Amino acid sequence: MKIITLIVLLSFYNKLAYSQITFGAQAMVNVANANYEAGAMTNKLSTSGKTKFGFGLLAEVNISRSFTLRPGLTYIGKGIIATFQHYGRTYDYIRDLDFNVIEFPVVFCYNAHFKSAKLFVGIGESLGFGIKGRERYTHTIANPGAAGTTVTDSYNAYAFAPPEHNFGSFKSVEISATGIAGLQFNNGIFADISYLKGLNNLSALHYSNRGFQLGMGYLFHYRK
Repeated sequence: MKIITLIVLLSFYNKLAYSQITFGAQAMVNVANANYEAGAMTNKLSTSGKTKFGFGLLAEVNISRSFTLRPGLTYIGKGIIATFQHYGRTYDYIRDLDFNVIEFPVVFCYNAHFKSAKLFVGIGESLGFGIKGRERYTHTIANPGAAGTTVTDSYNAYAFAPPEHNFGSFKSVEISATGIAGLQFNNGIFADISYLKGLNNLSALHYSNRGFQLGMGYLFHYRK
């Protein structure tokens, strides 16, 4: 069985070695959001997404006329704004999160060819590495020096700080599932929409990124 598996893998890599590989570049808008739990002692949690931007490089590897691989390297922004209250208090706590991430997606695509373009759809996985992150934590409390008034305090933290910190203890490595659909013209220009869903928990409290990406790009020396 191991010999058969080895032969299949060698055949696959041999085919890739002789496949046509086209390289390109793209830019995108990420409509970012997240699955987030603020903790057991909080209520009235609400989250709002952010619109972030990204750019990167990609390749298209022709396995056959109908099937291709689309690996890539993308720099992309992620993050949310979460508002919640601690039980027994009426003051809002705001947690503003920003992440800059390098993603390495690999997507297996099916291609339907037409006269001047092709439609492609695919699924795959992506490995993300957080290289920069910021957490801004703002809360409003009763002013101890003046009854009936409040004071607002804010706190900034590096998002990928060591886990012993109360804030800023996010893991920097994220594994995501991804899906994509797009239209690619014979001149190499393409547009696509994709979805990225984090699969692992990045925080002591539950947190995982998700979002829709709208992208446009160009494949150099593309041939149908």
